[in-house]
Amino acid sequence: MKRMTVEMPASAPFVWPEAPTDFSPWDQEAADKAEEAQDKENDITSGQAVTMPKPGAEELRKQAEELLAGKRTWRPGWTDWD
Repeated sequence: MKRMTVEMPASAPFVWPEAPTDFSPWDQEAADKAEEAQDKENDITSGQAVTMPKPGAEELRKQAEELLAGKRTWRPGWTDWD
């Protein structure tokens, strides 16, 4: 961690400068638009992990229903024994 020590004259205490009212040197308008766009993107994508089904989820659901109903028998799919 870096630290900086400043010696100030004892005759005048430190006073914070006034907050700027003109932010044009920092292009505040563009920064605000970028922040709005980022917030909008976060709102759109924040629930996708929960709401968007994964590829193959519907087929897997159908297979599970068939297994539970007894219409299909289970066998391991990762073997080549047959």
